[in-house]
Amino acid sequence: MKKILLYLTLFLFTKNTFGQLNERHTIQLRDTTINERIYAKGIFDGLEFLIHKREFEAWSDNENFNFRVIKQGQISQLDSLNNQLMYKLTDTIRCNAKQMFVEKIDKKTRFMIVQIMPNTEGSKYGYRTGEIIEEMNFMTINNKVFNNRGKKGTFILYDFWGTWCISCIANMPKLKAFSQTEKAKAFKIVSISVEFGFSKSLDSNVMQVKRKMEALKMDWDNVYEQYFKTEKKSKAGKKLEMSNNMLNGKLNIQEFPTYILTDYEGVILCRTSDFDVVQNFINSIPANSE
Repeated sequence: MKKILLYLTLFLFTKNTFGQLNERHTIQLRDTTINERIYAKGIFDGLEFLIHKREFEAWSDNENFNFRVIKQGQISQLDSLNNQLMYKLTDTIRCNAKQMFVEKIDKKTRFMIVQIMPNTEGSKYGYRTGEIIEEMNFMTINNKVFNNRGKKGTFILYDFWGTWCISCIANMPKLKAFSQTEKAKAFKIVSISVEFGFSKSLDSNVMQVKRKMEALKMDWDNVYEQYFKTEKKSKAGKKLEMSNNMLNGKLNIQEFPTYILTDYEGVILCRTSDFDVVQNFINSIPANSE
């Protein structure tokens, strides 16, 4: 009886203090093998959650651990693009007019807890197709301010690349050719170079990027970003980790190159690692589109 009264008191206190509680669901996880890799899989509300078990065992204490969420059944092209992306704990997941996030994954991958959030009116910010990139100003490599918004009827094309990335450099002539077309006049193009030069100074890395920009004739806006190292204590002792809270971190860039096309208000129209895909999307946009 005392336990019942205690639970009732805690429930009333929590609800009165914090307002409406989010709806919670516990999803059972089962092992499954995909391409000879073992995953813990859970199904909920038309979504398939896939957690790579070996990666989770190694990184479960890291808040940046990624897992996959796949929309099942008949899916649109937009759903197909978003199915390729990874999620982190507390990332907003949208499906069937619901907003949710994974609150917890059991250490032994037996279950996970999902919270359903009340739908709110207004813009949906994020990094997936159909979501909105928040408005930002950032410095170009030539010390100019770049704003990721435009005039009505214009578009912004992001190109995430690196001097170390063979595929990025191989595709750069296609981006160069597009930049010289009549249609490109309605686009703001920005290339974001992501570098891993831990042993080099910042100045030497910037010069390396500038030399590559010159060689590739990248005469549009360019931004330099660099991963940096941090130390984090673990049970096994200290270990080095890569972390990043800059633009490619905010947009959860997972492969290079990545191309993101937005409209003038920041709505993501296309996200892909294949320039031909974004080129075909651009070609489908009517002239003077608004």
